[in-house]
Amino acid sequence: MKVKKEKWNKLLMALSVAAVILFVAACGNDGGDTNDVTNNTNNTNNSENEEPTTGDEVVIEVWGMGSEGDLLTGMIDMFEAANPGIRVNVTSFPWSDGFENTTTAVIAQSGPDIIQIGSSWFPQFADAGGFLDLTNYFDDSSFAYLDRDNFFEGALEGAVFNGRNYGVPWYVETRVLFYRNDLLEEVGFNGPPTTHEELREAATLLRDHSGHFGMDMNIVDSQTLHIVANSNGVPMVDSKTRTANFAHPVLIEAMEFYASFFEDEIVSMPGVMEMDIVQAFAEGIRPMFISGPWMVNSFENAIAEGAVDEFDWTIAVLPSGSVGNTSFLGGAHLVATSWTNHPQEVVAFLDFMSNPDVQVDWFEMSNTLPAVTPSWNHPLLAENEKLAVFGNQLNDAQGPSVIVEHQEIEARIVYALERIIVGGDDITEAFNRLNAEAQEILDR
Repeated sequence: MKVKKEKWNKLLMALSVAAVILFVAACGNDGGDTNDVTNNTNNTNNSENEEPTTGDEVVIEVWGMGSEGDLLTGMIDMFEAANPGIRVNVTSFPWSDGFENTTTAVIAQSGPDIIQIGSSWFPQFADAGGFLDLTNYFDDSSFAYLDRDNFFEGALEGAVFNGRNYGVPWYVETRVLFYRNDLLEEVGFNGPPTTHEELREAATLLRDHSGHFGMDMNIVDSQTLHIVANSNGVPMVDSKTRTANFAHPVLIEAMEFYASFFEDEIVSMPGVMEMDIVQAFAEGIRPMFISGPWMVNSFENAIAEGAVDEFDWTIAVLPSGSVGNTSFLGGAHLVATSWTNHPQEVVAFLDFMSNPDVQVDWFEMSNTLPAVTPSWNHPLLAENEKLAVFGNQLNDAQGPSVIVEHQEIEARIVYALERIIVGGDDITEAFNRLNAEAQEILDR
């Protein structure tokens, strides 16, 4: 099967947009989503140069990304011991190379049997025919862990395209509220803010109390807008109806809420008192922010290494909007390529990696959060106060819209945010314009 010309063009367009997104992220990344590492050439065995097999042995090729790709080799011995006759070769790429390499493989319909896919990349490659349809395997009792009830709902929804299961959630991450418990108490809060209104009130009081800022925000972080919009019941783009909602009053109000933090100097504009978030949080200069699980290690390591003094901080699920406290859900899926010659063996690997016990082993190895819910009953997760917060938040978390045009629309969102917050554009006009642009992209 070859990729049709129009889908090939879409992939090339997505590749160019991805380059823009990576550039923007490099200018304002919070450090959680781009674990670039040097290509692990010691573990590279391209399928075109596959080692000869012996007897009935089957070799499957896996592409992993970033540090997870390097660490994945540590899981292989366990899988091979449980599945004699199957051998697994792993190739690791930096995340910065992953999209281009995957695009090349999908266009050529040649390469690995399994690929680790970032959740925001998933729709383009599924649309291009790059992935094996796994729907029937999810209904096959011989693969016990490919059970839809085994996964967080938001994670599984992100691995479905056009109503079909093309991916298996591997690990997840979500955003929670990090806050200085001691400083909140000093301004009259005996716990974290629980609503959007309380969040703004607390941040304002913290700003006035410290003389610095009440929170930390990034002007081009569309995930914050995603969070505010979804927790008020309206996604930025409805995947099912392919409708842009930027002109919806709820989205405009969400943007007004977001922009007000900058307008009222509750958070800093770019270039104002720029400093590492670990230091800023420890010193109370930015005493609240929304981020992911990687920041827990950042603070704990900084304290243990003496980079900052011990200080009173903790985390909580996000404050609620009008319909809930929906957070952003990211992570990665494992997908089988549509051209694999070994579907049964490949699905056996996907099933193995979805075993709750294996997911806990992977958590211990990689420090990435399990995508399957039973793993969260393990003492390593359930009895860790901070990790348990992430497990709780994952029950109400949604990933980006599962549409082919996601990254192209994302680039327009980032531009609109910058024009509003830095350029002073009127929010209603800017979001009406953004809505028209996004809907045109969706309709073409």
